[in-house]
Amino acid sequence: DLVKNNLKGISLFYTCHSLPSRMLPTGSLEWKAAKSLIESNKMTVIALHPQMASELNESLGIENSHIVNNGVNFKLFKNVDKTKEVIRKDLGLPADAFIVGHVGRFSIPKNHTFLLDVFKEITNRCEKAFLLLVGNGPLEPQICEKIKNLGLQEKVRILSHRSDVPELLTAMDVFLFPSLFEGLPVSLVEAQVVGLKCVISETIDKNSILLPTTVVKNLSDSVQDWADTVLDNTLTNDKYGNIEDYDMEKAIKKLEFLYREGVL
Repeated sequence: DLVKNNLKGISLFYTCHSLPSRMLPTGSLEWKAAKSLIESNKMTVIALHPQMASELNESLGIENSHIVNNGVNFKLFKNVDKTKEVIRKDLGLPADAFIVGHVGRFSIPKNHTFLLDVFKEITNRCEKAFLLLVGNGPLEPQICEKIKNLGLQEKVRILSHRSDVPELLTAMDVFLFPSLFEGLPVSLVEAQVVGLKCVISETIDKNSILLPTTVVKNLSDSVQDWADTVLDNTLTNDKYGNIEDYDMEKAIKKLEFLYREGVL
């Protein structure tokens, strides 16, 4: 009641950035708080894609969740001022390397263990393969141990606390993203803005597929199948969205509209 009173007359917005079932599980304190603020303050709920909006509407008993795409600064990712070769040289990697990359927190949902198994299979077929793991997190020690156990110390680079993600993506050949679950991953959108081929798990919402070169694999498929897909440049996807819809400028305009209207 104290929170309600302090927020009286203030327009509230809540954006769900992951699966509603995980962010607001029915009956949880978070779910109860959201329900209360919707009722008392007419809080506006924002989703990242249509399926998420539908789930939020059903869970919270509303009909007006709004969709705002996870905007990306296109200029930042499309106008990298270094060439692929220069970036690779700065990283100490061969100009002709085959570089697989991943950007994401070292946590269970990102499925790094499976990713490393796939990459090990790739190295069995491609001597020039290297892996860039961009990120940090609680599972980093376990990931480092697995890299050692697989004998991949010379093939994997862990790049933590980086502010040059556009350059690192530019250095890659394939973006490998076998997440166990996601909301709508910004890093995957960024990789596609750069123009990378992406190999992703079927658990990721199809609204994340924005280029024909983004290919979906089942997590139940073997590491050999995943490696085949990573190495096969002829594979494409005929169902994909409009990447221009994820331009940050469009997302900002949508948010500005919602904020001006207050509560819709």
